[in-house]
Amino acid sequence: MKSNQTAQQLYIVATPIGNLADISRRAIEVLQQVDCILCENSEHSMRLLRHINVQPRALFKLTDHESPERIQYYLDKVGDGSMALISDAGTPLMCDPGHRLVQAAHARGFAVLPIPGPCAVTAALSICPFSVMPFQFLGFLPRKQGERLRLLEKVAAGSEALVFFESPRRLLNCLVDCEQVFGRNRQIFVVKELTKQFECYWHGTVDTVLQALGEGPIQGEFVVVLSGQEAMSAVTETVDLNQCLQALSDEGLSAQTIIKAIGPITTVRKNALYQRLQALKTDE
Repeated sequence: MKSNQTAQQLYIVATPIGNLADISRRAIEVLQQVDCILCENSEHSMRLLRHINVQPRALFKLTDHESPERIQYYLDKVGDGSMALISDAGTPLMCDPGHRLVQAAHARGFAVLPIPGPCAVTAALSICPFSVMPFQFLGFLPRKQGERLRLLEKVAAGSEALVFFESPRRLLNCLVDCEQVFGRNRQIFVVKELTKQFECYWHGTVDTVLQALGEGPIQGEFVVVLSGQEAMSAVTETVDLNQCLQALSDEGLSAQTIIKAIGPITTVRKNALYQRLQALKTDE
């Protein structure tokens, strides 16, 4: 069955990430015609809807904590009609509520149709000064440092560029963690307030960007892009780091000796190498 041949329709509508002029004509037309609009924050969304002269027939708040029964209620509400899902900014489901709604709509036989438009991830990648293909999107990093470090360690050796969102309250601490895991020389691109009045960005090594951002107050919304791991030498291209650490440990070498030997041929920081060694011993 083709989606556009189904009477019941759920539109996933991208909205501006800052500049209200970025909304598409098709998005406006869809929001004008649907029987129901679901949003993250009704007050925030009404500012946009008023700006584009849309008076919704019904407007409901959708969170990640909705019960299955409530989601079914929303789908029942439109009968054989249509509904739209919007987020506070950008393309829905990029770290926004709605995945369970999309699943339920598919299960009910709804046509689930994207209305593409602004997205902070692709906007940041499009102006990044270093290679970003392939890339891995991490959403918002964990708030707790321990969990954040474990996630960063997990993806540290990958060749993909890493993209994530960060709040102004945690940005500096996050960059300190990035320096610890990826090293001070990893390339980084930090974008603030995309498409808005105070849009700006910083590019350089983690160390230089961290110093620049530390000189003033941190405000706004941020997208962070980290370059992928580059091959350091023939050894790092062909030898798995954990296997190398394990082999040296099996030879009876101390952690200090192993880290001293491995340090020059990897960008992984010394304390991160130590943590890997400890994890290998725990696994044993």
